[in-house]
Amino acid sequence: MSVLEKNNELQGDLGETIFKHFCNNRQYAYIKLEKIYNTFTPDNKLIFNYGFNRVEVTIPDKICEEIRETCMPSNKNNNSPSFKVDFLTVAMRYDFTSQEGTWVHPPDLRISAFKWVEIKTGNGRLTKNQRDFIKKEGGKITRKIFRIHAEFPEQFEIKEESI
Repeated sequence: MSVLEKNNELQGDLGETIFKHFCNNRQYAYIKLEKIYNTFTPDNKLIFNYGFNRVEVTIPDKICEEIRETCMPSNKNNNSPSFKVDFLTVAMRYDFTSQEGTWVHPPDLRISAFKWVEIKTGNGRLTKNQRDFIKKEGGKITRKIFRIHAEFPEQFEIKEESI
């Protein structure tokens, strides 16, 4: 048996996992900023996660520049990038329909369907970079902080079994 001690990285990862389940429950699709940075196509398409589904979303022209700018690593380090927030979400419940197992949206997807999201667990504090981003005026996409309050164990026991 092995023991894994709780640390900030693990607690942050658990918070993000909880948020993903929250999104599925509340009908939001989500994408991490690093994925946007690595995959945002010239035709303004992104692949969001929605439960076990992948949803291709054509981003409205009015917010493409904001998305490209926000998804640049704030530390300018491609080997270990740091981003201003954790996720971009899009509300599925209003504009999306499932057709033959594929989620589709109208060509005039509302900008209000999108949200920038930062996840904080426990007493996690915003960095200066995050505070500046949240206060920054002029963005068209709403910014939200989700605080996950949960009692995480101090350690996790991991048992390896032969199969």
